[in-house]
Amino acid sequence: MSIALKEQETFENLDIKDRDFYLYDFAGCKFFNCTFTNCKFNSCSFSTCEFNNCKIINPIFTNSRAKFLSFNESTLFGINWTMLTTNVGYRNPLNSIHKCVLKYNYFTQMNLIKFNFDESIIINTEFDHCEMSSASFKYCDLTASTFTNSSLTRANFKNARGYMIDIRTCSVAKATFSYPDVTNLLVSLDINIE
Repeated sequence: MSIALKEQETFENLDIKDRDFYLYDFAGCKFFNCTFTNCKFNSCSFSTCEFNNCKIINPIFTNSRAKFLSFNESTLFGINWTMLTTNVGYRNPLNSIHKCVLKYNYFTQMNLIKFNFDESIIINTEFDHCEMSSASFKYCDLTASTFTNSSLTRANFKNARGYMIDIRTCSVAKATFSYPDVTNLLVSLDINIE
């Protein structure tokens, strides 16, 4: 079976639901105002693709990989980003996320050093065993998002709110936080503040 190569193509106003993609290779493609709902991607590749004002909802990735993906003002719902990493050096499929809404996403064992999530809404998302030194979450709504077993050294949470960082398992040395949400750091210590 041959690979369906989509290279340097522009896709606009697509609304695709419950579709199976098998052996697709998207390289340098741009997506504008597209919605992908409950789609399955089997043995697919995404490289240097850009998504603008798109919605990706509950995708399932099997034997697929991605690198250098950029998302602008998009909604990303129910994505397990770890399923898009490879064993050959790419531990981060992302290039950028700008002013996006992320809900129920999972980031595990990913390299997000100096990654910029600024001004995004990141709800009920898990970051576990991630390297996020010098990452920026400025002005993010991180309601019910958790950080465990991760390095957040020099990370910037200025004016971010709603985060739950387990400071027993995360390194937060020289990270920047704003009051009053900085008090959320004490939650993992199981202490009472009066």
